[in-house]
Amino acid sequence: MFNAPEAQAVTVPRLCEIKEAGKQFAGSFMISDELLREITSPMIPEEQYAAIVNGTVR
Repeated sequence: MFNAPEAQAVTVPRLCEIKEAGKQFAGSFMISDELLREITSPMIPEEQYAAIVNGTVR
């Protein structure tokens, strides 16, 4: 999904969160609970993802 220009609305913010998690981990060997919840949550609803991979998105 990260290589699809159409998904930038959700991938760009997630990539920023992942980079922040890397900085946190590099500095303290920990990632805040809030940030960990964010980076492990789905970027889009499961139904929407299924529609994309099944080619049924219009």
